[in-house]
Amino acid sequence: MWIVGKVKRGLGIGTKLGYPTANLECGGGLCPIPGVYAARVAINGAPRDAVAVVGARSEDAKPLLEVHLLDFEDDLSGKELAVEILNKISEIENFSNDEKLKSKIEEDIRKARLCLQE
Repeated sequence: MWIVGKVKRGLGIGTKLGYPTANLECGGGLCPIPGVYAARVAINGAPRDAVAVVGARSEDAKPLLEVHLLDFEDDLSGKELAVEILNKISEIENFSNDEKLKSKIEEDIRKARLCLQE
């Protein structure tokens, strides 16, 4: 499944933890089941490996797609991205502190790298 959208500014949580994300709204009813996925992102036609998180900030909110591009550092604010959602690698969890969240992000990145190598 491909999702195309313009990157919007997020809350900065991923950046604060060292894992910045590009945030896109899932529009038009096209949104995968909430979870964490191995993904690929097309930037100017070039594919980049990524980890994608699909979920909502609250029960009333629209689903949000957050994408962390692996080994990538440029600012993507305002750019249009095409994100290919591949394999689901884990469920979304809530964390009581940043260290637990950071550990989960690192684990998901390891799983995504393995999945994308296959």
